[in-house]
Amino acid sequence: MSLTGGSMTPVALAFSVLEASDRSSDLALVLAAQSVTMLFFLLIGGAASDRFSRGKVLMISNLCAAASQGMVAALLLGGHYQLGVIIALETVNGMSVAFTMPALRGILPQLVDHESLHRANSILSTSRNATKVLGPTIAGVVVATIGGGWAIAIDAMSFSIAALCMAQLRLATQTVTRSGQSGLVRNVREGWIEFRTRSWVVVVVATFAGCNFILGGVWLVLRPSIANQTIGSAGWGIVLSTRAIGLLAMGLVLYRFSPRYPLRWGQAGAALFTLPMLALGLTMPTVWLASAALLAGAVSFRRRLHSLQAFRG
Repeated sequence: MSLTGGSMTPVALAFSVLEASDRSSDLALVLAAQSVTMLFFLLIGGAASDRFSRGKVLMISNLCAAASQGMVAALLLGGHYQLGVIIALETVNGMSVAFTMPALRGILPQLVDHESLHRANSILSTSRNATKVLGPTIAGVVVATIGGGWAIAIDAMSFSIAALCMAQLRLATQTVTRSGQSGLVRNVREGWIEFRTRSWVVVVVATFAGCNFILGGVWLVLRPSIANQTIGSAGWGIVLSTRAIGLLAMGLVLYRFSPRYPLRWGQAGAALFTLPMLALGLTMPTVWLASAALLAGAVSFRRRLHSLQAFRG
């Protein structure tokens, strides 16, 4: 539920901010507030999911996301757009995501046995990609017909339903090792040590940190601004959904296929991400932009392959 609503947010939020302010700089600030906050709290979120009940962490984080997105929707629907307030609310949303992601990944071993983790990860990845197929298209249609505020309101409702589902979840007892000076700060420090002692993880993170730094402005800010003047929100939603179809197809393949060197395949696939950038820069028709996005969908299978690398490790 939360992933479906979350897949609507990029389209709804981008076109809502552009419609209300007509400034790409406003959209950049809103997205930066969300992303920077998520990165800052991600280690803390991971430590919290190890230290406390992951079901409760997911329930609380989804409630916070519902509240923040609901207030954003109320501001937009009421015609009271205020950049500072939107930035503050998306900061809360970014913090919620930082606690949701580690808990969602870490909850799998409590639901399935060790031998089933590979298939469980594939199912979760496929489900996540499936939500990205229809979510952006629905958001684009909603934005084009009744406005982005309603799309964000639906997003907030989905987080509320997800929190209700998590409240009903009964998990096996979570085993947490504590010794000596136990505490959240200690857990964060131990997590950082585990991260930097694995060279392949450091290399992958550093690589995509650079890619995201370079491409983030084009992919998240400039591209919706151009689409707003050319193909519109509905067309842009179709492009994002087409990209998600590529993710879904690759997820289904990887459910059965396990490459011998998953990390190499994942890193090589990242080169395809340049295709929609070229199509956008050359102002190609929507069909070509969607085709490039479909091929670029293979980029995100690197996450699945990296998870497989970690599972094997």
